[in-house]
Amino acid sequence: MKIMLKYPLADVQDEIEYHPFICLLLPFEPKMTIKSKLKEMLSRAASTVERELLDKYPGDMAWLMIGKLSAVIAGLNYNTHKKSIAIYLSPVLEKIFYLDILLEEKISVDAGFNIREVVHKKRQDETYLVMLLTGKESRIYIAKKDGLIRIVTTTARPLGHNDKIAVFTDAEHFRKKVLESFLQHADNTLGIILKAYPMPLFICGTGELLQQFKGVTRFGHAVIEYVDHQVADATVNQIQKIIAPYIHDWGCVKQRYLLKKLQQAESVNRLAMGVKDVWKAAMLHKGSLLLVERNFSCHQLQNNGEEILFNVMESYHPYSYIKNTVDDVIKKVLENGGDVEFIDDELLQKYQHIVLLQPA
Repeated sequence: MKIMLKYPLADVQDEIEYHPFICLLLPFEPKMTIKSKLKEMLSRAASTVERELLDKYPGDMAWLMIGKLSAVIAGLNYNTHKKSIAIYLSPVLEKIFYLDILLEEKISVDAGFNIREVVHKKRQDETYLVMLLTGKESRIYIAKKDGLIRIVTTTARPLGHNDKIAVFTDAEHFRKKVLESFLQHADNTLGIILKAYPMPLFICGTGELLQQFKGVTRFGHAVIEYVDHQVADATVNQIQKIIAPYIHDWGCVKQRYLLKKLQQAESVNRLAMGVKDVWKAAMLHKGSLLLVERNFSCHQLQNNGEEILFNVMESYHPYSYIKNTVDDVIKKVLENGGDVEFIDDELLQKYQHIVLLQPA
């Protein structure tokens, strides 16, 4: 007897084998959060998943996945120094990532997923540095949700009896030398701050002073904007108003900062570019920051046009969280403790659309 199927056999097999698919993206910092709070968060997430599973998959399949998720949560590592976790589960898949990036919470059942979702769900905190320059002092502030916080002040060194004033017969020349010494000292302090707080930087001061500082600083690659404004007696509220127009489009600020970091890495030859070299570097755990154009993908990677190093089309099922070679690179960089950022299309054309920055 000939059996007629209502649905293609392949579709039925896919539904049975790969569904349901659970995705949990959660902040998870055991070293910063008490264990009871983390367990409460995980319990709430598991309850949400359980309700959706029982609604969509009544019967044994729902309870199978509820048990599987419960076992994964019970086995989480509370000794990790990471900041977030990503959990992907299906009847045939169990994958847990411990990540060094902060994620926004996402809980879903069968909503579809790929590894790029991790990057899309990164917490986008608008944090940056502001440096105020006057002829007598520099002040550096860090901007956070609760406003500007001053973290350091550098003042011009007063002249003492040991200063060799006699060497400078021209008073104006002497004044310039004193100012240059002060700006170099301020720049050295800035370098220490940037090492502790690597983030976009805005420098405010009068035009002439800014021009002099540009000629001194070694950290121009971190500067998003030199803001020509009188700031000698500026209050915190006034500084925020001065900076506000320059951070209105935070996505643009972030992208400019990343491209500046890329230029700096290129100047010291600390990067790999192009999908083949980036893939190889990622496999060797080289690189801390991956920049990739938003819609760039590559399904096959070949060596010298002959040996196929990677072929996603043949290796991965449509329900896999890895869809192409670029996804595989993203996964590897995240697993290695690195960071990933998407850049607008065509802005990385010079670098063959994908580039991996190596730490100094």
